[in-house]
Amino acid sequence: MNRGQPRRIDVSMAMMRWILNGRMFEMTGVAPNERVKLGTTEDWEFQNLGGMMAMPHPIHLHTGQFQVLERVVAPAWQSIAATLQHGLVTEGWKDTFLLLPGERVRLRMRFERYPGLFVYHCHNLEHEDAGMMRNFLIEA
Repeated sequence: MNRGQPRRIDVSMAMMRWILNGRMFEMTGVAPNERVKLGTTEDWEFQNLGGMMAMPHPIHLHTGQFQVLERVVAPAWQSIAATLQHGLVTEGWKDTFLLLPGERVRLRMRFERYPGLFVYHCHNLEHEDAGMMRNFLIEA
């Protein structure tokens, strides 16, 4: 299990393209912080703190399920988030979660079964097609 800081993923927009950790999708590209060891449990933290273009993103991770551990909304966004959060169900196992504007969401996942190349992405098709999808590599 990773101890200490979670793996952080920043959701943002640059040059009219949606990006994850400052990168757009590359067919086989894997950044150093997108490599995971098979048989480990990790916490990943997604942040949607991006200024004027912040909007909700349904984030989907391939290769298994995860649990939502924590949701933290930045003070400037709390009144808006309060109107949306009542419908969110964070308990149980998930493969997709809604990342609200001004929010940080921490997930816990176990990478126990399948090595290989997988993706995580926004389930808004327009966002995914505009680059908001990345690979992660599970290494044996």
